[in-house]
Amino acid sequence: MRSYFRGVNTVAAVTVSERQSGPATILDLEGDITSGEGTATLRRETRRLLAEGRVRIVLNFAGVRYVDSSGLGEMVAALLAARRAGGKVALLSLPPKVREVFEMTRLVQVFDIYADEPGALRGVTAGRD
Repeated sequence: MRSYFRGVNTVAAVTVSERQSGPATILDLEGDITSGEGTATLRRETRRLLAEGRVRIVLNFAGVRYVDSSGLGEMVAALLAARRAGGKVALLSLPPKVREVFEMTRLVQVFDIYADEPGALRGVTAGRD
């Protein structure tokens, strides 16, 4: 009997690039947001922004391939932390397979999701002091 393993290093992390647009911070995500390094990276970046007082965050999913339940949990945690700080989190450019996960879990009812960046920026800055 033989055992076969698919891939040696199957854990892919997400990379994050940061941009500022007025009062909003855009995090461009690329890769997989999964248990382990993927969620740790997202947690570290969102918590850093909130600690710096940057509470209006757009998460750009254009380069995201996959999100697992840990990734979803981390996004909900970021949303709640931002709300507690008086801010907002918006999701931008969900690829079809990622959007499907948000629809199946009904998180589309929890998050503000936008197809275009100007809309997402308006969404996170609406009601700003």
